[in-house]
Amino acid sequence: MASQPTTANEDDSLTPDVVAAAHASGLGEFVREYSPIEWYRPARRDLRPLLAWLFKFALFLLLSVPLDVFLAVKLVGVWLAGLVLLAGGVLAWLVIRLLRKTSRGFRYNNSVAQFHGGLVFRHFTDVQVVRWTDVTEVYENIQDSVMNDHYFGTDYFYSLTLADRRRVKFIGGSGTRTGLAPVVLLGRTVAREVTAQLLPAALATIRAGGRVDFGRVTAQLDGIHTPAGLVAWGLTEAFRRDRLRLRVRVPRTWGLGSRRWKRDIRRIRNFPLLWALVQLGPGAVAVPQQEAEAGMS
Repeated sequence: MASQPTTANEDDSLTPDVVAAAHASGLGEFVREYSPIEWYRPARRDLRPLLAWLFKFALFLLLSVPLDVFLAVKLVGVWLAGLVLLAGGVLAWLVIRLLRKTSRGFRYNNSVAQFHGGLVFRHFTDVQVVRWTDVTEVYENIQDSVMNDHYFGTDYFYSLTLADRRRVKFIGGSGTRTGLAPVVLLGRTVAREVTAQLLPAALATIRAGGRVDFGRVTAQLDGIHTPAGLVAWGLTEAFRRDRLRLRVRVPRTWGLGSRRWKRDIRRIRNFPLLWALVQLGPGAVAVPQQEAEAGMS
C-alpha cells in the first residue's frame, strides 16, 4: 500500500506555531524539515549606506574649508551644521544597532520546515513564513576557507529577495555551527522551487517581445544577449558553468575563432533562473501557434 503524503498537522516534529503559521498562509502539505539552519530574520531596506553618505557629507563640510577661512568669512554656521549632522548620524547609528539586537540577527540551531507552498523559518517563538510566490530572486555565495594553501572547509550563503524587497538569509557550512548538509540541500530546494515559479512569467515576457534582465546578460526573443555576443536559443554548448563561474563562447561570424566572456555567478542577478533559460531547447521560447494566430487576427 502506497504511503500517503504527510500534512503539517500529522507531523509530530513540528511545533504548534509552525503548524499554525503554515495553515494560516495556505502552504499546503508538509514536505520535510531542515535542521540545524542559521537564518537571518527578514528586514526592510538597510539604512547603513544612507548613514555612510551622511558621515561623508558631514566630514566634507568639516574638513573641506580651513578654519581660518571660516573665521574670516563668518561661516561658522556651516561648520556647526556639519557637526550637528555628524552627531545626528552617530546617534541614529547607535539607535539602529540597539533595535537590531532585539529584532534582527542570525538565529543559530534552528529549523526550517518546507511545505508545498513555501518555507517556515522558526527561532523559538519567532516564526517567519516565505511563500515560493513571494520570492523574486535567489542569491548563492560559496566561500572556501584557505590559509597557507591548506583547505579548511566551505561555507554556503543564500539570500532570498521577497516581493516587498525584504531579504531572508541563511548560511551553513564547515565554518559555521550548523554544518554543510542541511543548508546545501535547502539552498538547492529553494533554487529549484523558486525557478519553477519564475520561469513561466519569464517566458511570457520574452514571448511578448520583452526582455528579462540579469545584469550584463539579457534574455530576449531572438536569444540570450551576452558581452560575447548573441547566443540563439538551444545552443546550450555555448555556456559552461564551473563551480563559481559562467563561461560563454560565441563563434565569430566568419569562423575565425570565437568571442569569450566569463563572469562570477555570484555577480549575476538571479542566476538559477538564467541557468534554467540557458538549458531550454530551441523551440521552448517560440510563440505558440494559437497565440500567434490570435495576434494576427
